[in-house]
Amino acid sequence: MGETHGLQKLLPKPANPEGVEQFIGPLRFMYTFNCNINCVCLYTHLNIHQMGTYKQIFYHIIFGTKNREPTISSDYERELFKYIHGVINKKHCKLFRINGMEDHIHIFSDLHPTVCLSDYIKDIKIASNGWMKDSGNFPGFKGWQDGYGAFSYSIKEKDTIINYIKNQKEHHKTESFFDEFRRLLIENGIEFDDKYLL
Repeated sequence: MGETHGLQKLLPKPANPEGVEQFIGPLRFMYTFNCNINCVCLYTHLNIHQMGTYKQIFYHIIFGTKNREPTISSDYERELFKYIHGVINKKHCKLFRINGMEDHIHIFSDLHPTVCLSDYIKDIKIASNGWMKDSGNFPGFKGWQDGYGAFSYSIKEKDTIINYIKNQKEHHKTESFFDEFRRLLIENGIEFDDKYLL
């Protein structure tokens, strides 16, 4: 028996030695008959169309220091923000803006579809907590609060949130962290109890 090439299957010699083509769904079967070797070669071509993955998930994330103590030194906050930026990159997320005050920080980023929001924030907290304590530049820092605020926004609101976070220093000349967080919860229609707010 002679050689055949490609994906093969030996079958009895067909009644029609000239060949036949058959198309079924996404599979294309081409039968090529060779009368001399009394076999048939089966070539299967798969035409598979896969849908891509598209997402747009923007989160404005806020969390404070333990007991809202002013332990984030303004002298080293840029280094802290740079470190957090690195943590976010490793999670395959994109940071659009980060800023904060002595007692809290704001993060505006997207969220990769494979990343859980609570794990994302937990990993940022754990990593930055260790880095801040090891650096020695935040001597009064005892850790982050357990809770957080996370508010989702659309692409139309993206620039507004970026500018809001950018102007944190100016904004907090007239509003405390407590009042800001309370206002954001109200604006986003989230129920809360003042006793457990911060």
